[in-house]
Amino acid sequence: MTSYPISDALALYYETLKTWNASINLVGASTLGSWEGFCKHHLVDAMALAAIIPPLSADAIVVDMGSGAGIPGLLWALLRQHPVHLVEKNHKKSSFLNLVAQKTGAPVTVHNVTFSDMPADFADVLMARACAPLVRLLDYGSCLAKENAICYFLKGAHAKDELQEAVLAGWSFHQAEQAFKESKVLVVQAWKQTQ
Repeated sequence: MTSYPISDALALYYETLKTWNASINLVGASTLGSWEGFCKHHLVDAMALAAIIPPLSADAIVVDMGSGAGIPGLLWALLRQHPVHLVEKNHKKSSFLNLVAQKTGAPVTVHNVTFSDMPADFADVLMARACAPLVRLLDYGSCLAKENAICYFLKGAHAKDELQEAVLAGWSFHQAEQAFKESKVLVVQAWKQTQ
């Protein structure tokens, strides 16, 4: 059986998510029935990024694109204790993120805006889960990211299809896939549109 870290902050996040999820549907309700279920479906993705993303300088800017319930960005911030900018255009979800950040002390800044409203050439690291297909993430990230930024996108069974779609849409990039427990992470660098 897999063991997962538990801390007061993570437990508080889980309890707050369960409460809010009943009214604003942040994640699938069936994934919140137990701590183990939450860990298997959600915490493991943040743990994957905590394991895969190398140590960052203190001033490295990390952005979670389309944060939703704060997975993976807010959880990653709790695990790694590194600041994260959570970009979430939905007001109710942003309210949840602000509340849970206040309760847990997570080192995050919530931006209730669209990607195009964020500063250009801003991020050193981009992360996302269940936000958009790869072709759209590359487009959104092009404005947000600094020249040498690296993307860590949690992708499931359709990762190969999304890679092919991005190439067909004229994107070129360096990519690798890394795995941690049940999570698959697509690591993308040096992306640009060639047509």
